[in-house]
Amino acid sequence: MPEQAKTAERIAKHIPAFEQYVPPPRKPWMSEDRRMGLFDAAALALTFFQTVENQNG
Repeated sequence: MPEQAKTAERIAKHIPAFEQYVPPPRKPWMSEDRRMGLFDAAALALTFFQTVENQNG
């Protein structure tokens, strides 16, 4: 399974509202699903908040 699909599934487990937006596995000849931008943004936000939480103790 491609890394982006794994990331989308991990985010969907952390944010249940996103479960319905996890795209199906992508074949090598298929372009990236347009919903992946949602998971890219969520990954960025989760990383930011985890970093802030770690800095504050």
